Amino acid sequence: MREPGERHALAREARALVRDLIGRLSPKLRAILVMHDLEERPIDEIAAELKIPLKTAQARLKLARDEVLRRGHSLA
Repeated sequence: MREPGERHALAREARALVRDLIGRLSPKLRAILVMHDLEERPIDEIAAELKIPLKTAQARLKLARDEVLRRGHSLA
């Protein structure tokens, strides 16, 4: 079992990695991902705010998630 200090260090490293992966996204993909997955805003609200079709917002969210996963897996 890991010590509490080690768990906290690993959690900090994981958060830094996620921030880095999100930061590497294009601005359009990053905006959708942050608004939806981090700010927990509904996708229809995001689409309206960005003045884009709902399907476009949904597609960008999927692309953003796929890109983060792909880059994350390449680091493993």
